[in-house]
Amino acid sequence: MIAKFAKKINEILIQKGIVQKEDAELYQYGIENGIVVAGNLLASGIFGIVTGRPGLVLVFLLFYASLRSYSGGSHCKSRIG
Repeated sequence: MIAKFAKKINEILIQKGIVQKEDAELYQYGIENGIVVAGNLLASGIFGIVTGRPGLVLVFLLFYASLRSYSGGSHCKSRIG
């Protein structure tokens, strides 16, 4: 579903001349990752609002994002596992 949505966005960008066809794969990969990150942030924000602790979730995300960028993380074959 994410791949289809990213592909549609990518096709629109190609039609408008924003992205060249040679770079389409790279942009699609970036769009897919952007959608995943946005979804994670949205879900975290909703969780913070529902639990009544949006500030705590924000602090967690700030520390977690910086820790993850320096630690490298794990590398999976797909987003699911």
